[in-house]
Amino acid sequence: MYFKRAAYIELSVRISVIKIRIISMVKTNKRTVNMGFITFVLALTVNSTGCSTSSPAPQSETEIQLQSLLKQQYKVVNTGGDYSQLVSQTSNTGIVAPADSNYKVIKVENFDDSGFFQHQKILLIKVNKMFLEAWLFLADFESQGIFAYDGKTLTYLNGIERLKNVSSIFARENRSLEQASPSMLANFFTQTILHGDPMSRISIIRSPNDILDRDYAAMRARLGNPSCILCDHYYTVNKVELQKFAPEIKVPMLSGNKKDGWKFTFIGLRESRNPTVPSSLVKFAVSISPKFAIQVTENVFGISNKIIR
Repeated sequence: MYFKRAAYIELSVRISVIKIRIISMVKTNKRTVNMGFITFVLALTVNSTGCSTSSPAPQSETEIQLQSLLKQQYKVVNTGGDYSQLVSQTSNTGIVAPADSNYKVIKVENFDDSGFFQHQKILLIKVNKMFLEAWLFLADFESQGIFAYDGKTLTYLNGIERLKNVSSIFARENRSLEQASPSMLANFFTQTILHGDPMSRISIIRSPNDILDRDYAAMRARLGNPSCILCDHYYTVNKVELQKFAPEIKVPMLSGNKKDGWKFTFIGLRESRNPTVPSSLVKFAVSISPKFAIQVTENVFGISNKIIR
């Protein structure tokens, strides 16, 4: 499966980074580095990927409580894809995946919503299995999902029901979206309703500089032209084509009101871990009705492959 190959690549990359640092240290200091030290550092790197045989840290009370709630409300199923998925207990989707169902919650963090959500908390929950769809930690065989927690129930904001569930938490808040920061909304939407593939990510593009910062040659110059560097998510940027595209790039914008509904637009750069899937510049438009029903449209700019290669 693709994500297993990608996990191996991520592990190899981590070890390569350590090797590069050690080689650089040898060249800089012109000293003999103890091989036992190198072996120790590489062992730490491998252990950080989930291959360690040491005991995991004990769960906190919050992690135990949310884990229990997750298993009451949701089940992990196999839908025939590369990874399992989390669905509600009442869903008829897929077949229960016993191996992935034996999971533990290993980390809980608050999502920064700038204070918009007042009746529920937005949480980033990480588990030691690969089925949550906000992000897959391939080399560690862990995953993370985004949930809304009202003190009694958890609402999963990724996965196949993400559009309906995000709509429901906005309705629960029943607040005018003008009270939300456009920057927060863009960040929230890119990680929930627009995030249908855990093997990809969307970076918010607010100005041409956000694309120029991805230029490989410029990045190397900033770092002093190192002889060896990892260049994941860097490109050759065509500055002439970027200049033509610049008028299209605007900061995230929200229009509308509670009576008529809202429209939220922004530009994003969609990137995939799969090297066969090209990155693309996309204009996202999210329409929200007065009752918080959500519709999404995406327009991929045809000149994406001319701007970034």
